[in-house]
Amino acid sequence: MASNIPDNQPDEMFGIGVASVSLNVGIVGAGIAGLTAATALRQSGHHVEIFERSRFNNEVGAAINICPNASRILARYGFDFERAKAVIVEQCHFMKGDTLETIDCADCRDMVDRYGWPWYLLHRVDLHTELRRLVGEADYRRLASDEDHRETEPTRINLAAKVIEVNCELGTLKMADGSVVYKDLIVAADGVHSSLSSTVIGTDSVATPTGSSMFRFLVPTEKLVQRAETRSLVQGAPPGVNLATGPDRRIVWYPCRNGELQNFGLIHPDTRTDKRETDWRSNASLTELIEECQGFHPSLRAAMGVAEDIKLWKLLYRPPISSWTRGKVVLIGDAAHPMLPNQGQGGAQAIEDGAALGLLLSNLPDVREVPRRLKLFQEIRKTRAAAMQIFSNAGQDEAEKIQREARAYVKGPIPKTPAEFREWNFSYDIFQDCAKALVNLESQAGDVQACDPFVLQQLPSARNDEV
Repeated sequence: MASNIPDNQPDEMFGIGVASVSLNVGIVGAGIAGLTAATALRQSGHHVEIFERSRFNNEVGAAINICPNASRILARYGFDFERAKAVIVEQCHFMKGDTLETIDCADCRDMVDRYGWPWYLLHRVDLHTELRRLVGEADYRRLASDEDHRETEPTRINLAAKVIEVNCELGTLKMADGSVVYKDLIVAADGVHSSLSSTVIGTDSVATPTGSSMFRFLVPTEKLVQRAETRSLVQGAPPGVNLATGPDRRIVWYPCRNGELQNFGLIHPDTRTDKRETDWRSNASLTELIEECQGFHPSLRAAMGVAEDIKLWKLLYRPPISSWTRGKVVLIGDAAHPMLPNQGQGGAQAIEDGAALGLLLSNLPDVREVPRRLKLFQEIRKTRAAAMQIFSNAGQDEAEKIQREARAYVKGPIPKTPAEFREWNFSYDIFQDCAKALVNLESQAGDVQACDPFVLQQLPSARNDEV
């Protein structure tokens, strides 16, 4: 279903960065942030090794938004949205939970015209599989472009590789098996329960429960079509994101995997006292789900009634942090900025992080330049990610709840409507932001020409001699 997308070929869109100095980079975590960073850093000429604590055998069903601010990034690295069975969003529909009466319905078929790339919906497993392929593709490109054959080692992904300690100054990782790994740079991409973030931040960085949880499950679309009481939820409207709101809870649903599956999420107050796991793989019962969807329209309650393999995600929050880097370690993704699902931007922000890190570490003249580039990375990413964390604390129809707290992180007007949130979220271009920062950095040193050619290509109206 990923059709009508720009036909730019990756090699035409993304010039391969060439690092004068190739770093040995260790990435802790092979999720969205870690794999995107691995791809971007390989494109920029660095050696990459990934340490993943799982065995990749616990991937569970859930779907994810990949909005234009992220899809344009993945496209530049050669992500194949058709292979990933992505669904293009054509509509975003807000409605009352008890009557399904429309509150707001946005036509999203102009995403390519407005932002350059579509808004996609993907199954997380399909996204992860394609991201892993991208890492291999980045290896191939580096080898193919390496005229003097310095690049010999492909990216290595170590599974069941648990990190128990990090030394930020020395750049070492101590593994659970007792071994110690030395790296020029360590990227902590190990998620909301990061074992490394507190060491970087310098204080306890545990994310705490918000008092809300989210049931998540997938239902075959055909199963809903066959039932008269649920058919209207998935037929008769363009594919897209649907949100039904109640006084203190909301249900979101949208298609994924070429429209074969519907992803459902029910956010609700959590009064449970059990010691359930605080990640989104925790199992839940149908009885629990049914109890929490009372008051919604009969068609939504009927959809809840056919749910299987239900997961309960305790929603956690940690306020924006002041420092993302320490010594040779940098935080990205949920390790740096865990956020709630209300903006659908958690994955997108992880992708922005990975791309920014790769671009800002391109064309390094010397390993001693790394601290300055990491500081630049933090300056570029910290404010935007913090704003998105605050935005994500409320629905796009509840902007009044985040206005005061967001002011510290937003220049200009703070979004107040779903349309304004989409504009703020989707129009941002991480490549242009990083390119401007790098050109400014090099111009201060009087060496703009040292910038990677791809960097200069991102400045649409500036010639090299005008920067």
